[in-house]
Amino acid sequence: MKKKHILPWLLAGLCVVLVLVWALYPVRTPYQYPTTFGSEEWKAMTPQERWAVCDVPVGLMERMTTEALAETVLNNPQMEIMASRLVISSYMPPDYRRFYDYVEMFFQGTVLLEKRKDGRAVLEKIYAETKEEENSHKRQYIRYILAAWDQGPSKPSFVPGGIPIR
Repeated sequence: MKKKHILPWLLAGLCVVLVLVWALYPVRTPYQYPTTFGSEEWKAMTPQERWAVCDVPVGLMERMTTEALAETVLNNPQMEIMASRLVISSYMPPDYRRFYDYVEMFFQGTVLLEKRKDGRAVLEKIYAETKEEENSHKRQYIRYILAAWDQGPSKPSFVPGGIPIR
């Protein structure tokens, strides 16, 4: 009779242990996006579908190592849009933070990376290890992200209707 009461407690204990291990175990691999910028699948999507495809659960990104999070940010297909907008803005006084904050509205990875103590060091390491001829886009994204961080937080602005935009 006592054995019947032990089995549910053992199963419950095992579940608790598995949940704790899952929650505490860091994710060491970057997120694999289901599509890439410019692919036929990408071109067929609406802007809303593109943002949805690029969305990574915040809980997953919080569990990532800084290296995995940095690669997840740099591999995000929407980084191409941020970079193209920054190229346009570079002909004016560059406001890197504004476009960085625009991406932040739809993708929290940049914010999570910025909050990491070693975020800058990891980006600088990736930059140093990436050859220009090998992946110029990745190096460009890193330059833009670091420039946005150097400009500091932007001040919220308001659009008609009173919705604050960062």
